[in-house]
Amino acid sequence: MYALSLNYVFFFSFLGIFSSFLSAHFIDKGFSGSQIAFLFSMVPAISFVSNIFWGRIADLKKIRKALNIYFPLIGSVAFTLALIIDQYYSYILMGITVGIFVNPLFALTDSMTISYCQHKNKSYGKIRQWGTISFGLTNLFIIPFIYFQTDLSIEVNNYTLLFLMPFFLFLRFLSGIKSISIEHTGDTLNTKDLIALFKSPGLLLFFLASMIHGMSFVSNYVYFSPYLKSMGFSLIFIALCWAISPFFEIFVFKYSENILKKFSLGSLFRISLLITGLRWFIISNTSNPTTIFFSQFLHTFGFGVYFITVIKILTIHIPEKVRSSGQTIFMAFSAAIGQILGNLVFGYTTERFPLYFIFQVAGYLSLLAFIASLFIPSSFWKKQNATPNTE
Repeated sequence: MYALSLNYVFFFSFLGIFSSFLSAHFIDKGFSGSQIAFLFSMVPAISFVSNIFWGRIADLKKIRKALNIYFPLIGSVAFTLALIIDQYYSYILMGITVGIFVNPLFALTDSMTISYCQHKNKSYGKIRQWGTISFGLTNLFIIPFIYFQTDLSIEVNNYTLLFLMPFFLFLRFLSGIKSISIEHTGDTLNTKDLIALFKSPGLLLFFLASMIHGMSFVSNYVYFSPYLKSMGFSLIFIALCWAISPFFEIFVFKYSENILKKFSLGSLFRISLLITGLRWFIISNTSNPTTIFFSQFLHTFGFGVYFITVIKILTIHIPEKVRSSGQTIFMAFSAAIGQILGNLVFGYTTERFPLYFIFQVAGYLSLLAFIASLFIPSSFWKKQNATPNTE
């Protein structure tokens, strides 16, 4: 169980730097808005295919643990080479590697953890919370600590921070070796039956709402740091905003069992979409640091509550024998396609409008996702899970 927790610790430490700092670094390198949009849109474009492919391979060949071991190692090597070369084309190669090998780790790690929790009657949320803790601590301590080293140049500080990404991926490789993977022992579904599983109108609408939700989050992961930087906020303030955003999310994961028992899945899902929209509208309409800081607390509902609800829904509707396929297909549609479309929309927006307008568009996307969720049949939310606790 500790190795599974460490998987999240090291992977989300990597994400803490990748999400909050890399786009700002590309701006410092002088890359144009179109170049940055291309780098961030190519990852989900590639991962759409790679998620589905590797999820299917993991189920058919029962090699989920092997993929969880070697993918972060490949990513670590690729990031190291890209940073040493430090040219635009090297970051393109890095993006290709992230799309093929690193991005699928989201779903593969979750599917391995959920299977363990089902068989051992453990809480998924209490393992997953360590990812949130490490993401917050990375931004709260590591990034500011490096930038307080005033005896070093800004360029040295930048690259010290960047080289932590392959370091954390290497640690994720080591924790993967010790992880427990419980593979399904029976036959898996054939491809035809797997496709039929996703023809449910409720599941399709759920995927659609999640995809639009994923589109809106591109504004945060790609443009939040540059937006604050354009208003003159320091990197320390930006790092603190990233650190505080998942703070209360820790409690959501820790007490996920109680939350999911007390509230209906439909209510939790829809409320999370509305609060996400509120967050984007607040960010787009203020330059006040206190208000911006406050808006980050809404991440607890916009992502934390949303995520535990999604995991529960997938556990209910996706059989264990296709757990990896189900998780990766959901990631392919909700995250990959959402990010592709989000990067296209926001990339176009940045070329023609001020950065604050990006978050207004994101707010309307969240409202659109909420409207789509209203058409999901009530029976979809009420279906009961026949497997042990996975919260």
